[in-house]
Amino acid sequence: VVVAVDYRRSPEHKFPAPVEDAFAAVQWVAANGTELGADASRLAVAGDSVGGGLATIVSILARDAGGPPIRLQVMVYPDVDWSFASPSWTEYGQGYFVTVDVARWLRDLYFEREEDWSDWRASPVRCPDLSGLPPALLLYPEYNVARSDMEEYARRLEAAGVPTKASMYEGMLMGWWCMGSFIDAANDAVDEVTAALRAAFTD
Repeated sequence: VVVAVDYRRSPEHKFPAPVEDAFAAVQWVAANGTELGADASRLAVAGDSVGGGLATIVSILARDAGGPPIRLQVMVYPDVDWSFASPSWTEYGQGYFVTVDVARWLRDLYFEREEDWSDWRASPVRCPDLSGLPPALLLYPEYNVARSDMEEYARRLEAAGVPTKASMYEGMLMGWWCMGSFIDAANDAVDEVTAALRAAFTD
C-alpha cells in the first residue's frame, strides 16, 4: 500500500507546515492502516528532493515521539541542508539542471526567516543526535549542487550507528530516477528502492 501525502506547499504555506503534515500523515497511517488494507506495523517513509528530506525528518520525529516505528527511510536526492555552503554548491552550482540561483529562489519561497535554515526540521544534517533511526537508503546523482550535503548526511548516519546505504549514480542529474522510459539508470534506481523495501518488510 502506497500513501502519497499531499502536504501543504510553499509559498502559501511556509516551513514548518510540510514537516507537520508529513509527520501527521505517518501517525494517521499507523493508527488507521487497517482501513487502508495495510499492515501498519510495517511502515517505511520515502521521497525525493524535498520529500526525501521530509522522509528522514519524519523518522527523527517518530524516534523522538516514541513511534510509530519505521522500518526504512528512503531518500532520493534529499534536501538535508538549506545553508548551501558545502563544496558541491560551488562545483556543481551552474550548468547541472538545478543551479544555485534556482535553489536560493526556492529557499526564499519556503522560509520566512534565515534562522530557520539551521533548524534541524529543515536541515536534518544539523540534528545533534541521529542515533536510533531506522535503516537508511540514500540515492543521489553524481552531478548535483547538494551532493556534498547528502554525502555528509550519510556519513553522519553511519557514525551514529544507523545502517546506511548511499548509492551515487554516475553521470546522472537530479530527476534521473523518474526517467525510466529512456534512462536505464532510472530503472536501476527504482529496482534498488524496491529491493530495499521488500527486504525491510520481510519478517
